[in-house]
Amino acid sequence: MVFVDATGDITRPTIEPAPTPDLSQPTEFAGVVAEQTWPSVTGGDMVSRRETADDVPVDPPIQIAQPRVGRWVIAAIVVLAVVVGGFFVYRSVSDGAERVPSLVGLDEGEATNAVTEYGWRVETTEEFDDVVAVGKVVRTEPESGSSLSRDGVLVLVLSSGPPPVPLPDIVGVAADEAVNRLVALGLDVRRQDGYSEDVPLGSVARWEVASQPNLVAGAEVDPSRRLTRAVAVNLHHLMAYKDEYEVADLIVDGGGDVEVDEIGDGRGVRYRMLHPPVLAAMGVSRKLRLGPGWMAVFRLLRRLKFLRGTPFDPFGHTEMRRLERRAIAVYLDVVDSLLARVTDEVGNYDHLVELAEVPSGVRGYESLKLERLAEMFRRFDSVA
Repeated sequence: MVFVDATGDITRPTIEPAPTPDLSQPTEFAGVVAEQTWPSVTGGDMVSRRETADDVPVDPPIQIAQPRVGRWVIAAIVVLAVVVGGFFVYRSVSDGAERVPSLVGLDEGEATNAVTEYGWRVETTEEFDDVVAVGKVVRTEPESGSSLSRDGVLVLVLSSGPPPVPLPDIVGVAADEAVNRLVALGLDVRRQDGYSEDVPLGSVARWEVASQPNLVAGAEVDPSRRLTRAVAVNLHHLMAYKDEYEVADLIVDGGGDVEVDEIGDGRGVRYRMLHPPVLAAMGVSRKLRLGPGWMAVFRLLRRLKFLRGTPFDPFGHTEMRRLERRAIAVYLDVVDSLLARVTDEVGNYDHLVELAEVPSGVRGYESLKLERLAEMFRRFDSVA
């Protein structure tokens, strides 16, 4: 750069290097003039103006957003940990518990089958109920919807029907009115015509309960006939024991031969292992594994069931069969005794029903059943 002064001499000014601008403050640097850049140049001198940031467009800075992958990973891990931890806490607290389903209205067998998969021990008790039919589930303990651990006890509360009612005094009452009173109590009524010199025509001259002829007015009777039902159920239980003839019936009627035909020619097919009491009497403790070839024997036994209970029954002389027949005779004697005691023990009707239900506990196989039969005989000894 050349400068000419007033005398015409050419001088070369000394140009000091400009200080390094502060780029961190571009707004202050923009528009700075020469004297600010070169302090030695005086005002009025001709200088070339330096291009400043105002003359050159500056692109805005580009910011590259970094993806926040780490935060999403951490959040997913936290959620997973909460879910897994909650699951194990629930399992530890619930201890494998299941919710008790609604069993109201089912009988004992249906209710028991409905909860078999839960592993609960099922017990039963009874209570009076005017709505639910006799023998049906009134409620459960714990109640439906509650949680019960797999080793818990579920109590089925069964209906025993309406509570006992006192017999009204209907002698001298018009027959139609007397019938209406008794029916309202849930009793079955049968009318019978007779003669009487003391009671007007069309009125009740006398009455009686056929099975309990000594009952008088004011005595309690069971409209649900719990005692009758208990005797019928338990007598059937004792009489329907499974002897060899009954097992043959079950195998033949169960269609064992049909199942073998569906599988193939039957080679290698076996029925369940059997151990009839006659084998125990012979000292054979091992069960028999019978194949399909024994179906003809089962059919023959089925035809020989007319020998049951006779001296010619080849299976009727074992200890088990003799005790089973004795149990039936003993129970019938006990029932007669219970019916005779209804009049004297009007206030203890529940105890009589309990005695009538003793045979329901006679279950099991061989030695277990023998023990329970002996226990039944001991309880009945005090009744006879």
